[in-house]
Amino acid sequence: MSDKPVAFTREAARKIAAVVREQMRQPVSLRGRRRRHHAPAQSAPVLVTVTGSASGGGKYTGKTLAAPAAMAAATGNLAETDLGVVADANDALVLNVREVGKSTHDLASTGFLPLVFIGKKIGVNADGKQVIVIDGLQQEDCA
Repeated sequence: MSDKPVAFTREAARKIAAVVREQMRQPVSLRGRRRRHHAPAQSAPVLVTVTGSASGGGKYTGKTLAAPAAMAAATGNLAETDLGVVADANDALVLNVREVGKSTHDLASTGFLPLVFIGKKIGVNADGKQVIVIDGLQQEDCA
């Protein structure tokens, strides 16, 4: 090998730098094999409808929505069935993060529309119900 510096074009230098950056992102085990890194398991967003107040401020009973039987049509008004199939029984404990520390309930389950929220499942409680966190505000009738 020669001790003379090697001249690279800018494009070649960029490609080399990209390869080095990619290799730096891949940790190598002591045995020299690359370890595979997987992102922590994330639960998919869950649609849930609030059906009533549970005991304790900011906690509600709810029903999750499974995937709709058929995709919504472009015509007609949006209906709860366009969003999904509602569970037969209350299968969720819904926690509203906007009510942390409150002893009351800000959401009314009997509004002018069903209360459907996008939430995140954080586990299952001792009763076997899904625990779903939402960031919910009471809707207002602007009519």
